[in-house]
Amino acid sequence: MGVSWINYGGKKLLFVDYNGAKKEDEMLKILYEEIEILRNEKERQYILVNVGNSFSSEKYKQEVQRLTKEVVKYKAEKSAIVGMVGLKKFIFSAMITLSDGHVRLFDTEEDAKKWLVS
Repeated sequence: MGVSWINYGGKKLLFVDYNGAKKEDEMLKILYEEIEILRNEKERQYILVNVGNSFSSEKYKQEVQRLTKEVVKYKAEKSAIVGMVGLKKFIFSAMITLSDGHVRLFDTEEDAKKWLVS
């Protein structure tokens, strides 16, 4: 869990890993770490998010929506999200709607990475 930089296909990707986060405070900590990094970047970034096997709450959903409008929308070149099934797809619907086609859902990290660098 956490936020880190990875290299794939010659591009630097911001990897936001919620996999295994089971508490609201863990989810929010990772979200705020991502936002802080994005705020400090001068250029738009490629973002890979793994939400598999993680927890969500109303507060987390509201924060994702707010911060997507305030920061992510302007700092993400492309975002790929993996690990969404069932209700998680609904939770991220606002982020996807605001993305103007720059956010896509994937079943695997490998497929997501390939799309990000294409």
